[in-house]
Amino acid sequence: MQSACDRATAAGLRVVFQAQEEARTWYGITGAAHSCHADLVVMGLDAPSSLNRLTRSSVAEHVLQRSMLPVLVVRT
Repeated sequence: MQSACDRATAAGLRVVFQAQEEARTWYGITGAAHSCHADLVVMGLDAPSSLNRLTRSSVAEHVLQRSMLPVLVVRT
């Protein structure tokens, strides 16, 4: 995670990394994004087949449905 943050910072982006524990992961992500006044939520999927699972009940799906911010989902 740190190397991804470092690359984004080197590219001139302002990066805020926050780790926290929540009962519902999607709730923690959307809450943290809101509290730090984020412009964008970026989420990674860990395998090519994960894109197929996106339509199921996944954290990324919940964030996409509930976030008031734009969400970018990338395959990692």
